[in-house]
Parts: sequence; C-alpha cells; structure tokens
Amino acid sequence: MKKIVIFIILSFALFITTGCQNRNFSQDNRQLYYLLENNNRKIYSDEKDPLFILNNQKVSIKEELPKTNCTYDCIHKYSEPIDMLDDGGTKIYSYQVVNETYYLIECNKIDSKYSGKDILIGKDKNKLIDLC
Repeated sequence: MKKIVIFIILSFALFITTGCQNRNFSQDNRQLYYLLENNNRKIYSDEKDPLFILNNQKVSIKEELPKTNCTYDCIHKYSEPIDMLDDGGTKIYSYQVVNETYYLIECNKIDSKYSGKDILIGKDKNKLIDLC
C-alpha cells in the first residue's frame, strides 16, 4: 500500500511539473497566445485573436490562415521592415489593419528569455521585443 501511495504522489508531482503542454506562454504577467507553426517556427501573439487584411477584408489570423493556403508568408509579404536589432538578427516589421498598427517580430536572439527563434505578432512592439 505504501508503494502505491508513493507512486501516486510521484505521478502527481510529475504531472504538475510537466503540465499538459500548454502552448501559451506567460512571463512576468505578460501572456502570449499560440497561433500556429510555420517552417518550424512557432507564431505567438499578445492578443488571443490578432487581425490581418486578406483579400481586402479584416480576418482573424488564428481562424483564417489555417483554413486557407495563406501562411505566415502572406502576412510577412504585406508587412514593412522597420528595424533590425543587434542581438543576433531579430527583425521587426509592421502592418496596418484599418487604424491599428501590428508588429511582427522575427526573433533571432542568441541569448533569449524565450525560444529565440519564434515569431511574435501584436500591437505592443516593446513588449514583444522584450519577450523575444
């Protein structure tokens, strides 16, 4: 009986420490939401449902891109490069949806708090750069 109790406790502890592989990322109360994966780079956003203009219509990146043949390249193609950081090659782009500016941060950091190679999309450029 004692072995069973120890096994249950260890199993529970392992489950707690590994979790259920939640794909969202949170650091210092700053939440990023998983959107999709493209070319082995995960794409996250600081919004649950960021927008993009596709065929002259506002669309949800999370909902529409998986349904269409449009991938991250569609978003990237209509984005303007605005900066490159001296951190290993992080690139910053922007695009407009009506009167709102969204930023694409293609992370390429050598020493990163995050994964270092993922793509972050959102409206708060400084927050995204910090999380990159």
